[in-house]
Amino acid sequence: MERQRIADRAHLGRDHPVAVPVRRIGILEQTVYARDRDQHRDHGFGRIAPGQRGAHDIIRYGVLQNAFRPLDRAACRARFGIQGTTIGYVGRLVEEKGLDDLLDAMAPMRSKPSLALLGQGQIGAALLDRARILGLASRVGVHRWGNPGDVACFVNAIDLSVLLIRTSGCVRKQFGRAIIESQTCGTTLVGSTCGAIPDVVGDGGWVVPERSPGVLADCLDVLCDHPELLQDAGRAGLLQVEQRFTYERIASILTRSWKCARAERRLNAGSLDRIGTTPVPTGGRVRGRNWRAPAVEQVGQHDRQDNNAFDWPQADGASLP
Repeated sequence: MERQRIADRAHLGRDHPVAVPVRRIGILEQTVYARDRDQHRDHGFGRIAPGQRGAHDIIRYGVLQNAFRPLDRAACRARFGIQGTTIGYVGRLVEEKGLDDLLDAMAPMRSKPSLALLGQGQIGAALLDRARILGLASRVGVHRWGNPGDVACFVNAIDLSVLLIRTSGCVRKQFGRAIIESQTCGTTLVGSTCGAIPDVVGDGGWVVPERSPGVLADCLDVLCDHPELLQDAGRAGLLQVEQRFTYERIASILTRSWKCARAERRLNAGSLDRIGTTPVPTGGRVRGRNWRAPAVEQVGQHDRQDNNAFDWPQADGASLP
């Protein structure tokens, strides 16, 4: 019910801030999700350290650009035996990752992509069994963990990656390092609306509602049919990493935060109250490419009640279904 309510919100456009960042000095990024911006503003959602006030910045995670970077795609595909259009996933094979939703989405897809999984976990065997039941056994492959170089090679070999984590009482994604590792390799990503995923994906991919294999199937079909959309988002992801997730960028924000904190310590309590009302820009918008399917009567075999919730990407000169 809550998921449908969020999907039905009229303001869930491409630039809707699904995630509201909370900025504080010198702490790792914390992202708080409110159902609307007024709720966040009026109630001040956030994880605030007792006694802290004043200007604040987001300190994000970074990516190892010497390990994750665009590589020779043909060589990477040969190394992993990948052929044709391939969707990839890197991470633990556990229930909260939503991989069964991905298999359910792939079953009716007209583009018939393959799926490559890099990781291990408790549901690995169950996923392969489900793939056999759905008639996908010949299109699903599992590769074991490797070092960062192996992961980078794998991400370069696939056409797009996915991160479909589900929100639960104990799971809400706080960042999503796999997102920026994928984008640093120039590979776009389709993520879910869980936690901070929409914020981190930004313009370097698309966001679909959680537990919605019908919407996911439509999204993946269009992206597989129009590789120019993947290339465009891949370039946007590379640019976003340079602007937000390099260690040089993080170091500059840390330096600014430390200098600001040192300056604030020299001020009295009254001055702190005054400074606390001054916003400090973080140098990045919170946004994601929310997927919008066409009207239900146009969707055909992927009909779902929430199929009209997210933005369709547009291919230049292409007639999308």
